[in-house]
Amino acid sequence: MTSDQPSEQPTYESTANQAFDLEQVDNRDALFPIVGVAASAGGLEAFRELLKHLPTDTGMAFVLIQHLDPNHKSLLSEILARTTQMHVSEVQEGVTVHPNQVYIIPPNTKMVLSDGVLQLTPREKIQGKYMPADCH
Repeated sequence: MTSDQPSEQPTYESTANQAFDLEQVDNRDALFPIVGVAASAGGLEAFRELLKHLPTDTGMAFVLIQHLDPNHKSLLSEILARTTQMHVSEVQEGVTVHPNQVYIIPPNTKMVLSDGVLQLTPREKIQGKYMPADCH
């Protein structure tokens, strides 16, 4: 490998009950870190503290996954937008991830990051405890 070629990105495999999967990103023109943070239903304050202490020009994208009530509209995007100057939005199907932005998982969905694009599917019914994320 020559010094002008970026190193290979790791591949993350999913399990049946996770909300967010990371797959290999092969966007060689604009590589930047994508930070995924998952929390249980009580994670709002942790998200607020994180965003409050981050500069707006980190060069990173932030994908926040919180266990949300599957039957109600989430106000998480609106709440977190009051905490940071970065653009905060609830993910829409097929959105391309950009640096210095915050992406929020919608309720009752599973989200996969593939080639720099966030893809949504309905969350499956599972037996046992639902985990908001399981990236390994």
